[in-house]
Amino acid sequence: MVQHQMLMYEGIGYSALGFLCSLILSVAGSLTVVRTMGAELSYFTWHFTLLPVILCVFPLVLITALVPLVCYNKMARKTVVERLRMAE
Repeated sequence: MVQHQMLMYEGIGYSALGFLCSLILSVAGSLTVVRTMGAELSYFTWHFTLLPVILCVFPLVLITALVPLVCYNKMARKTVVERLRMAE
């Protein structure tokens, strides 16, 4: 597998993991904490929606796929010696 593809897949994997964690925590928090706190307030109406989370997934996946690709392409332009000097 080409290195830049591997970096893109890694970024997409991180965003998928972040999405799953966000989804689980938001559902659990909304069903327990927010609903319980809202039940004590007469003027509070509870609505649970996943639309904001879903709308954030697409830019997140795009960013996590493109940033490693751009960084890799920028680093690949330099020689190995130049990269080693930068690491010092």
